Amino acid sequence: MSPADPEPGADPTGPARASDLQHGVAGELDGIALVPAGGVFEGRVAVQGDTRIEGTVQGAVRGHGRLELGPEARIEGRVECAELRSQGAIVGPILAHERVWLGAGATVDGDLEAPRLAVEDGARWTGDARVTGG
Repeated sequence: MSPADPEPGADPTGPARASDLQHGVAGELDGIALVPAGGVFEGRVAVQGDTRIEGTVQGAVRGHGRLELGPEARIEGRVECAELRSQGAIVGPILAHERVWLGAGATVDGDLEAPRLAVEDGARWTGDARVTGG
């Protein structure tokens, strides 16, 4: 059995693991979203490694890797990560230790702190910024 094969009797559609997420060609994460489109998670989320969210999180999200939000994603709570790439909605403060990229269609209602910040046309952001260099 190779490392990619599921354990005998395991559900192949079971929970996502950080090892399931890989970098794609365009710098986006391939694989399974932590919260899929249409899904809702309530509570604080602590992630390891790079993570993608397509659904809704009602609570804080914290991790050390890159966090990507798809166009239908929504976080209602504090976000802290190394890098944020968002096309979704965030209601709450953001602290990124490396950079923040807000793509077209992204919305942020909250303060933001990061060494680097990029905001594309079509993104909307309401709040204060603290760009710390980089």
